[in-house]
Amino acid sequence: MAPAGKLTHTFRWEQGRVSFKTVGAGERVVDEHAFTSGVPYPGQEAVHMNLYVFDNKTSPLQRGCEVIIEKFEYLP
Repeated sequence: MAPAGKLTHTFRWEQGRVSFKTVGAGERVVDEHAFTSGVPYPGQEAVHMNLYVFDNKTSPLQRGCEVIIEKFEYLP
């Protein structure tokens, strides 16, 4: 479960590797992971953002949910 408050999600896409990191208050790392298989080749880039509620049968969403994207940056 993500901690309350502002979170910063970043990813770095390099040839053959994509690294993801989530940082919370005080620059505390909440989670990070790197993928090395199934990484698209340069020139086929596409970014998709999705919000999911997992396992909603046993733990349904009680209130509405909001995601605010303050900044998106693409640095080739």
